[in-house]
Amino acid sequence: MVNILTSSDKSNTSGKKITVGISSCLLGDSVRFDGGHKRFHFAVDELSDYFEYQQACPEMAIGLPTPRPALRLVKSDENSVRLKFSDGREGDLTEEMLQFSTTYLSGLLNLSGYIVCKNSPSCGLERVRVYDSVGNGNKKSGIGLFTEQLLKVMPWLPVEEDGRLSDPHIRENFIIRVFALHELNELKKNSFNRHSLIDFHTRYKLLLLAHSQPLYRELGRFVASNNEWDSIDSYFDEYRNKFMNLLQHQATRRNHTNVLMHIQG
Repeated sequence: MVNILTSSDKSNTSGKKITVGISSCLLGDSVRFDGGHKRFHFAVDELSDYFEYQQACPEMAIGLPTPRPALRLVKSDENSVRLKFSDGREGDLTEEMLQFSTTYLSGLLNLSGYIVCKNSPSCGLERVRVYDSVGNGNKKSGIGLFTEQLLKVMPWLPVEEDGRLSDPHIRENFIIRVFALHELNELKKNSFNRHSLIDFHTRYKLLLLAHSQPLYRELGRFVASNNEWDSIDSYFDEYRNKFMNLLQHQATRRNHTNVLMHIQG
C-alpha cells in the first residue's frame, strides 16, 4: 500500500486541518448504550494530525441517556424500517432520529469525509441487523438511520466505518478521497471559475486514470463540455458527484501500470 500520509503532507498540520465528521464513540467518548465507547486508534492517534473532527452521537442527540437500552432496526408490517428499543418496551424513535439527522447535516455541507460506527442502528454503514416485527429473525441487510440520511444529503461524501478501515486498500482509498474532496471544497470557496476547475481536473488526471479508465474518459468529456452549462454552480455540483464517484473505485495494479506507461509516453 502506498503511504499517502507522507512527511510532505505534514504542512497540513501547521495550517487548517481537514474537517471530517465522526461518531463520538470512536473518539473514546463514553456515549454508547452500555456506558462505554469504541475508541478507534487509527482516527484518534494517526488521522487527528490531519483531520479536525466534527463529532456527534445521534442517539444522545435525540435525548437518550447513557447507559440506555440498546436500539435495533425493526421492519414494520408496512415494510418500512423503524428504530426501536431492543428490550421490547414501547417507543418508536424513527422520526426523532430522522429529524435530528436532517437538521444537523444541513449545517455540515463543508465536510470532506465521515467515519461512522460499525453495526450501529443509527450509524452503521452496511450489514446492520434488521429484525422482523416480532423480534425473532434478523438479517444483516440494513444501514443506520443517521448514515442513511448522511448519504442522501451528501451523496458525494467519502463515508466509511471503523471496521472497514482496518482493510488497507479501503483505508487508502478513503484517505485519498477525503484529501481530494478537501481540495475541491477549498477551490469552490476561494478561487472558483471554469478555468480553475479545468486546472484542478488536469492535475488529478493521472490519479483518476488509476481508479477507472472508462469513468476517466467519461469525466474528461464532461469537463470539455463545461461551456454548455449556463450555471457554473450547477456544473460544479455535477462535476463533484462524478469526480467523487470515480475515486470511489479502488485503483488496480493494471491501472497503475497503465498510468506509468502513460507517463513514460
